[in-house]
Parts: sequence; C-alpha cells; structure tokens
Amino acid sequence: MRKRFYPYNNYRRLKDVRKCKNHNWIPEELYIKIKRRTKVCESKKCKTPDKILTWNQKRIHHIIPVSKGGTDDPKNLMVCCKKCHKKEDKEAGV
Repeated sequence: MRKRFYPYNNYRRLKDVRKCKNHNWIPEELYIKIKRRTKVCESKKCKTPDKILTWNQKRIHHIIPVSKGGTDDPKNLMVCCKKCHKKEDKEAGV
C-alpha cells in the first residue's frame, strides 16, 4: 500500500521559512500554525466566507504590514483566500 502525501503533515518537505509577497519571512512553525487555524477565509470583506479552503488556496496576510510597524505575531496574521489577499494588500498599500 502506498503512503499518501499530505503537505501539512510532511514537515520535511517544507522549507525552514516561508516568504511572503512583500519579502517578509515567517518561521515554518508559525506558518503551519496559522494555516491550520481555520478552514475558511478570515477577511471580513470575503464574498464567499463559508467556502472551505484547501491548504494551497490559503494565503497568510499581515493585518498591519511589517513595513508599517506590524509584526509576525499570530494576532497580526490572518488566513485569507487569494482574492481577498490581493484586496487586503491593495488597501494596505503593499
């Protein structure tokens, strides 16, 4: 029987850190923790808030951008879908 590959269970295949769009690095442990936090988009402006996202559809967004004094604290990070991530980045001026 072949072993199934689940990207969120196989830590060895993930890099030590994850690179965000605006060149901020998130440690692997925090990246996984935030992505596992929810299965739906956390953005308040999402048009499909009940849609369940797969692992690859989730994006991590800094609520307050690091360039404007934000941190990698879990309270400053949210999981959102690709469309909402683009909208949030435009509004934040990233």
